[in-house]
Amino acid sequence: MSEIDRLKNNITKHLSRMENEIKVELSTKKGEILKTIENEAMELTSLKCTVDNWKRIMDASIKHGSELQCLTEVNRLVEKKEDLGNQIKTTMSTLKTNSLTFKLFDSVKNFESNEKSFGSLSLSDSLMHMPSVNMQSGQIEIVHVFDVGNGTSCGSGIFLGNSILLTNNPSRRVVKFNRGFVYQSELKLPHGPYDITKIDDSKVAVGAQPQIFIIDVVNMKIEKVLTVNGSFYGLQYVCPEYIVAYCGKLTWIDASSGSRIRDCQTGNQCLYFHAFGRNEYICAVTNNSVSKHVDGKAEFTYNSKELKNIKGIDEDCKGNIYICGYTTKNIHQLTKEGTLVRIISASSFGISSPWIIRFELNSNIFLLTDFDSGKVVICKIC
Repeated sequence: MSEIDRLKNNITKHLSRMENEIKVELSTKKGEILKTIENEAMELTSLKCTVDNWKRIMDASIKHGSELQCLTEVNRLVEKKEDLGNQIKTTMSTLKTNSLTFKLFDSVKNFESNEKSFGSLSLSDSLMHMPSVNMQSGQIEIVHVFDVGNGTSCGSGIFLGNSILLTNNPSRRVVKFNRGFVYQSELKLPHGPYDITKIDDSKVAVGAQPQIFIIDVVNMKIEKVLTVNGSFYGLQYVCPEYIVAYCGKLTWIDASSGSRIRDCQTGNQCLYFHAFGRNEYICAVTNNSVSKHVDGKAEFTYNSKELKNIKGIDEDCKGNIYICGYTTKNIHQLTKEGTLVRIISASSFGISSPWIIRFELNSNIFLLTDFDSGKVVICKIC
């Protein structure tokens, strides 16, 4: 649909350009016609002045002159009558009726009947590309470090096509970089953002309580604003709903109206979560434990003394789960069944307080935000 929107915008721009060109041409032709009319009017005005002058002479002779003077003036004017008549005939014969005619090309005239659709849709099957690295034992390499904030920040981020979008709470900004880590543009929000989620290939939703901002990433502008009844931190779009998290519950929200659909009670420590689907999610249930729920039932619970003050949660392309321990300054990697794989120290990423972890879809690349410094680290498992 984004390709169709792009095509529609290009067609609209092209039609506007064609309209402007025909307006310029019309203005030019109109000027040429007016100039011709002015020249013809000047000739007719000159002839009229001659006739008016003759009339004044005759009126003066009749009123003040003798019969002889009148006869003399009449004879003099009669001699010029033929020349004046010829001038009038010549001028009148060269007068033209000007008109502009617009001829519509057949390709434009029959556009609606000739073009029935934008194109055709075809379905092709191909194997999804997955990284060949071992996600459970691979080494973690730091690729790049962003510094979009000044000091502490509840920062978040997301990979979207050829862009990386990062949020910074204190400055109330959403900042866009390309995949070469070069700054592109930014958008300032009325409130500080806490989380960001993908809607489609050209739109994201940013949670900045008490509102959700739907943003056009191409033009970096707000398209729609939803007001949520209550505070929230974590945000995820699971079509056709948003799920938001705050201390003690998850709330499902209608993506069109922003109205609350339902709530689900969680532990008081639940600020962020990860949803695998509309009814499948993992979130904190205590200060040092998480639980995965499917259709309202707990599938597994993981707890550890080395995990405290849980923040961001995400999964990689192989289904492994990652949990940010804010106070314990580490990342816990679990299998999709909830078994511990390894504990990774935050210091290995060059940060101290991990806040949000977010993997690129079907990739071994992820980003990790740091609360203390506001930095965002781009890493890959290799």
